[in-house]
Amino acid sequence: ISHHPPITNFYVSNRKEGFCVQGSILARSKFYGNSLSAILDGAARLTLL
Repeated sequence: ISHHPPITNFYVSNRKEGFCVQGSILARSKFYGNSLSAILDGAARLTLL
């Protein structure tokens, strides 16, 4: 987890259904002449229990 640049991490586990998901997302933005673009970049991993 980081503030500059902002990085979000997540972890979800469901033993009853038999899976676990974990990952991270890096949010970036780009400014153009009259517009703004939001870019979400990251990775996720699915583990079957």
